Amino acid sequence: MIKRISLVLSLAIPMMACGGSEKDAAEDEKSKTATAEEIFSEDTVFDPTVDAIKKAEAARETIERQKQQWDEILEEAETGDVEDED
Repeated sequence: MIKRISLVLSLAIPMMACGGSEKDAAEDEKSKTATAEEIFSEDTVFDPTVDAIKKAEAARETIERQKQQWDEILEEAETGDVEDED
């Protein structure tokens, strides 16, 4: 009984080791290659910094628009070009 089990195992183990190596190698190559979208879509440690910079730029644009509006209002008030609503 032990001889049969050892014979079966001695034949089965080399067969298992030899099978599927090409398929495994192809799958490993596919998993190693990544597209540019996959690389750049992953979260990085710099994402919070990039987000903060984008928010700061948006805030700066808003402030500049508001400043321009106030400058126009003040210019109209100084020159007296304000239309009377009476």
